[in-house]
Amino acid sequence: MKKYLKTVVYLLIYIAAYAVIIYPVVFGLKYLAEIYAPFKAWLIPNRLFAIILNDAIAIALFIPLIRFFKRKSFVEHCRLKPLKAPTLVGILLLGIATGFITVCVFRITSVSSRYPELEAALSVLLDNGTPLIFLTFLLLNSFYKEVLFRGMILNELLETTHLYIALIVQAVIYGVVFLQTTYLLMIYAAFGGTLFAMLYLWYRSMWASVAAQVGSTGGLYIARNMLDISPSTDGFSIVFAVSAIATAVGIYILWRNKELLRAKSDDEAISASFNS
Repeated sequence: MKKYLKTVVYLLIYIAAYAVIIYPVVFGLKYLAEIYAPFKAWLIPNRLFAIILNDAIAIALFIPLIRFFKRKSFVEHCRLKPLKAPTLVGILLLGIATGFITVCVFRITSVSSRYPELEAALSVLLDNGTPLIFLTFLLLNSFYKEVLFRGMILNELLETTHLYIALIVQAVIYGVVFLQTTYLLMIYAAFGGTLFAMLYLWYRSMWASVAAQVGSTGGLYIARNMLDISPSTDGFSIVFAVSAIATAVGIYILWRNKELLRAKSDDEAISASFNS
């Protein structure tokens, strides 16, 4: 019982650390914008700066927090193990495909008319900021979310609960914390959180889930802001189908690849034991 209580306490601390930072950052920037007009004029089209600032502060806080609670380095605890370039490219492409699927689903007429909040949620993240601001947000926010949810929350759950319970709980927390506006967005985020967690566990490296985050958000941006993807266009069904197939095939290939990597690793370990 004690170990479960300890896990709950740690989870509450991690989530509290998120809240303790994000709200002062948002309110602080709003106050500064109110008293300094030039900053307000810059901040309005660059609202992602608030998330960037929050992420930078949070990561700086998480590093000593992990050292204090886990007696491990940030790199070791979060499993920041290098991955080969082909694997990273494959995961990025999978993420991009999921981003395309999301835009297609959100723009289906029956969905967009009934749930306009889905498109509004994308607009908040994808319709503001200079290219440099968005690129910084894309990279830093992807890393920050994986540190918090896979490096800290998922790893904490895995210490005391079954794998499947840990996957479900971290996915639910991910959906509630980041997309708490509607239950549909929470479900969508939870599915994404599950995929990111599986990649993290398959490859035993947080760079796998970070690459998926970058690809997914990047795919959302490309499909929504750079391409004409809507039900009224001739290629909508093709894009939707290709993205869905690419996602399914990509997941299978990445799963299969991790099985081959595990087998190779086991063979090397056996050979080393015989040669020692």
